[in-house]
Amino acid sequence: MSNKYLIVDTNVLLHYQPINQINWSKISGCENPIIYVPLIVIEELDKHKDQHRLAKMRERARKTLALIDKVIGDKFSGDLREGVQLIVESVPPKVDWEELKLEKNKPDHQVIASAFAKNSDSNQVAVVHRDYTIKLTLRRLKLQSLELPAELLLEDAVDESDREIKTLRLENERLKSRLPKLCLESGKNSNRGLIVVGPKLHPYSPTELEDILQRLRGKYPLMEMENTQNEYLSRPGAIPSSTASLTLSRGITSMSTPKNIADMLNKSDLLNKSVITNEQRKHYNDELYAFFEEYRNWLIQTRGIEIQRSLFRPLDLWIFNSGSCPAQDVDVKVRFPNFVSVSIDENSLYLPPEPKPPERPKPKNIFESYLTPDFRTDLSSLHFRSLSDLNRLTNFQPEASIYEDDRGTCVAMHWDNLKHGYRYQISPIPHVQFESYEFVKSFQLEYWISAANLSSAREGTFNVEVRID
Repeated sequence: MSNKYLIVDTNVLLHYQPINQINWSKISGCENPIIYVPLIVIEELDKHKDQHRLAKMRERARKTLALIDKVIGDKFSGDLREGVQLIVESVPPKVDWEELKLEKNKPDHQVIASAFAKNSDSNQVAVVHRDYTIKLTLRRLKLQSLELPAELLLEDAVDESDREIKTLRLENERLKSRLPKLCLESGKNSNRGLIVVGPKLHPYSPTELEDILQRLRGKYPLMEMENTQNEYLSRPGAIPSSTASLTLSRGITSMSTPKNIADMLNKSDLLNKSVITNEQRKHYNDELYAFFEEYRNWLIQTRGIEIQRSLFRPLDLWIFNSGSCPAQDVDVKVRFPNFVSVSIDENSLYLPPEPKPPERPKPKNIFESYLTPDFRTDLSSLHFRSLSDLNRLTNFQPEASIYEDDRGTCVAMHWDNLKHGYRYQISPIPHVQFESYEFVKSFQLEYWISAANLSSAREGTFNVEVRID
């Protein structure tokens, strides 16, 4: 009848229940198995009881050695439990290491060598282990392997320092999951900006200017002058031929009193007759000449501003907090390259108001035209704030600032709090001004984002594509 030897590895003695509490007969399928402990296992247990980094493993190694020593006493064998014998190897195994392709300096190979040396026709041998590499080597040497059930495993050995490290690690992971995550985006939730420059414009040529002014002159023609001799007397129907009217025209002298003049007017229909005097016509024509010249200058000026405005385009920039908690005390800085100018005043290139033509004179009563001066009311144009200006008056959100450094123009902004899951616009919106169409090209921004509850500032680059419409 052959013996059944169970060669135990060091890890089995350290990570499973004490060997005297394991039902080896049931596990091995043998009524009287022999537990065989190689010499290298004793050496490793002796080392671990003093040098293992975990206190619990040092304690387990000491208890295992004490149990083995109690069982074998002064011999190398003894009864571990009823029907189960324990044998401790006294000398290293004698095998052909080179032929077996095993290395003496590897503890696992020494355990396998002990099993190989014990294996014979009269002995059945199985190595009890928990390592896959041992299992592969045993398979190569055609030796049996045995793995203990998982329910016999002891709780992982963790000492207080390791427990504290583990706790700190878990706390660190928890805090990491509660951090804000800030990034720069465009207005379309993209990590790439877009600027569309208006179509290319040219200054008005002299011919174009003259064509526009010619149409303007046709819309507002000059007034012709009338005969100055007896102007209102020579107009058909201006003064009736009645005796009372002739008497009135000849009767008003420097000696006339207001009562006499009133009496004479009541006897005529002069108050119901109206004319436009040559003085009014000349004054109107002079104003028209000035208006045409002012309109010419306005056309030249506005076309120059329109060319600049076509090269003055907004760049929508947002900060998105995709983290799991609000960001506190957030500072953002965006640097533009040197070949563009930047403004946060969207109204910096406003168009001047179109000149208004003079008011055409209205016919006046003959008597009134000679007694009262011609007064004109000059109404100054009213300037209303834009809608965005009005919004800013009622919006108390922080506003961006702008400054220059040696590498370009920087736009900076600060928020006290940025909620997670929300996007915040850099406002007022930065506007990029290209010097000319020759300088229109895509570029790259540099940006920095910092927050009080972030361990370090985030920095990077942001590509901006520029197109000509």
